[in-house]
Amino acid sequence: MTAIDGMPDPKLHRLCRRCQRWFEPEAGSVLGPELTGPYGMLDKPRFQCRRCTNIRRRTEAGLWLLLGAVVGLVFLLVKFGVLQ
Repeated sequence: MTAIDGMPDPKLHRLCRRCQRWFEPEAGSVLGPELTGPYGMLDKPRFQCRRCTNIRRRTEAGLWLLLGAVVGLVFLLVKFGVLQ
């Protein structure tokens, strides 16, 4: 799953929307738009390589875990009377 070396053929290869490198179609998948604002749904589905998809999933999971840890810490601080 490496990027294409040399000159890519736009009819054959796909450009990753995140890393902007060319790949074979089997090296990723076509995903829906990323919801980044009020007009996010107007964007069309685009190709994303597996590496970028894995990085995005790990980053999202880490952010949710961090949010959960902060909420849990706040509940503990409220329970012990540090916060009111």
